[in-house]
Amino acid sequence: MKFKKFKMLDYLLRKRNPINSRYKKIRLDKNERISSFDNYFLNKIKKNLNSEYISAYPEVEEIYKVLSKTLSLSANMFVITSGSDLAIKNCFELFISPRDEVITLNPTYGMVDVYSKLFQAKQIKIDFDKDLHLDISKIYKKISKKTNLVILANPNSPTGTVINKKEIIKILNLGKKYGFYVLIDECYYGYYPNSYVSYIKRFNNLIISRSFSKIGLAGCRIGYLVASKRIAKLLYKFRPFYEISSFSCMVLKEFLKNNKYFKDYIRETLIGKEYLMSGLKKLKINFYRTNTNFILIKFKSEKIKKEIKDLFAKRNILVLGEGKLIEGKKILRVTLGPKEFMHKVLKIFESYKIANKFL
Repeated sequence: MKFKKFKMLDYLLRKRNPINSRYKKIRLDKNERISSFDNYFLNKIKKNLNSEYISAYPEVEEIYKVLSKTLSLSANMFVITSGSDLAIKNCFELFISPRDEVITLNPTYGMVDVYSKLFQAKQIKIDFDKDLHLDISKIYKKISKKTNLVILANPNSPTGTVINKKEIIKILNLGKKYGFYVLIDECYYGYYPNSYVSYIKRFNNLIISRSFSKIGLAGCRIGYLVASKRIAKLLYKFRPFYEISSFSCMVLKEFLKNNKYFKDYIRETLIGKEYLMSGLKKLKINFYRTNTNFILIKFKSEKIKKEIKDLFAKRNILVLGEGKLIEGKKILRVTLGPKEFMHKVLKIFESYKIANKFL
């Protein structure tokens, strides 16, 4: 009985990551930056790199100052985390005890479901339909005095959809009424321009999580939370002794010195997105336009999707199926990037259509 949670954990499946390397391939499967950094940026990193970044413990406090300056908010409103998944975990650690109620989208970022099970929360899932539409009234109906936390990825993954400002504000006001907190995951901020960081001072029940993974630093594992000073102070108590590595600190400081590093990439990716969508329309291939750096492409059958995926693999290009969606067996998720990469994607679709006459 002392370890009764073991039995519960038997029902939680966590797959090990595949041993096959993803390096030296075109990685269109995990929504990372897919083009290389230029030599100027890499040389800056190499020039800064010294033995202390390996042998000395990290000096993370300076990163708080950098984020404070970047977003014009007090450093005491931030909590740095190892990626946005640890940011979400911090919120579970603070707000959720066994049988507490958490409302989430379904499907959404996979770690939300994992933490709901690990922390033994009562998870209420609000489902998307087969066309990726969300009936927001279902969230309102499930909110009650029992609600502890509402988690909204905005944009959401894997649907790529957003909840509009009016609905978000209504949920935040309901939070004030019923006494719950709202975590908005802005992992794809940049590709989607709207943010709720400016609402932190207006709503003390709002927490924002963000990551640098989608705009270029996935390998550094850097994320952060933004909240009121009171809530940030509580979340900060759950941090590990050092939030991120010395190397990650050094890279992030250099990365944020010149926003050209990520703004240019976002701009090139959005150009590539329009180029790909235009090509898909000409080929009469169905797709869901998202608010992120990935696109969902829907084929007429599971067989066609598998054959297309195999063609990508033969060209050393990684793409991902999207099994969590209702129509997921026929959907391929492709990470977006600059036009040169999207041209390669279109060429594969074109060659398949020429050979098979249909998609």
